[in-house]
Amino acid sequence: MTADLRPMSLGEILDRTFQIYRARFWSFIGISAIPALAYLALGLVLLFLDEYGPSTTLPASSKAAFKEAASWLPVQWQYSFFLCILWPVIVFFASRIFLNEEVEITSAYSWCKAHWKSYLGLASALWVVWHLLPNVLSRMAMSSEIAASASHILDGIGGSNSFPSYLFVYNFPRWILEYVLIVLLCFGVPVWALEGLKLRSAFRRGLIFARGSWTRVLFAWILVNLLVWILYIAIFGMFTFVLRLVVGGPSSDFYYRALYSNLIRIVIVIDIVIAPLLPIAVTLIYYDQRIRKEGYDIERMMEEAGMNAPAIPQTETAEGQV
Repeated sequence: MTADLRPMSLGEILDRTFQIYRARFWSFIGISAIPALAYLALGLVLLFLDEYGPSTTLPASSKAAFKEAASWLPVQWQYSFFLCILWPVIVFFASRIFLNEEVEITSAYSWCKAHWKSYLGLASALWVVWHLLPNVLSRMAMSSEIAASASHILDGIGGSNSFPSYLFVYNFPRWILEYVLIVLLCFGVPVWALEGLKLRSAFRRGLIFARGSWTRVLFAWILVNLLVWILYIAIFGMFTFVLRLVVGGPSSDFYYRALYSNLIRIVIVIDIVIAPLLPIAVTLIYYDQRIRKEGYDIERMMEEAGMNAPAIPQTETAEGQV
């Protein structure tokens, strides 16, 4: 079946994003569940080393350094790196569905495996710019004079320890920086995965599609984050309600242990469900930009009509003339 290629409005892009997601829901869930399994495996390894590491003959300084790394590594940034690794796979998979082509998860992984060096470089760049850099800069701002100055500005609405102060100093700047950086970088992923360009060329070409797409990426990014918060509130509310029924309320120590030990699991479950949406939307915006700027719909129609036949090699032409 020929894909319906035409310029799309923001509403059509979001609608088709959910259509593609629903069309192969369990396939996308299977893809986005892989980071959760990798996260679990890494957590188990670190737990094992933390349990048996003190009995080894490693120097005390090495044990202390490992313990410090293990205290933050399982719960912060490595899971987001696993998610970035899957972005090209989701883009490749979603593009085939959008173009009404047959696709299997194995074919998407085979493509990425064949280009594993630039694949890891792409995931690393996406992770550093999207997750690591905004978090590092926002944490530096929290401990700098900027945070103190901002908290003084907000003294009139609750003091420097108020929730608005925390939101303004830490989260809001991080969100803005994250959004700006993801717009500048995200189109390099479909360019790399679908056009086969090298990493630097893919990011450079992705900037072409970023022009004119700021608002659409913004709405997709906001929608994904809103869905994350809605699901988190719903799942967390149901979990606390069941926990209250089981243990009888928040007065017991077991209640708080069970609550905080399951927070990260709730977040991972939500990530598994929501993670494919943004790369699918970026893929559709990428195709929309190619249609608007490069006439990709006409190019596809000519290819399907057989009007772009490969040129005959010169040697064969000469032999035919002889």
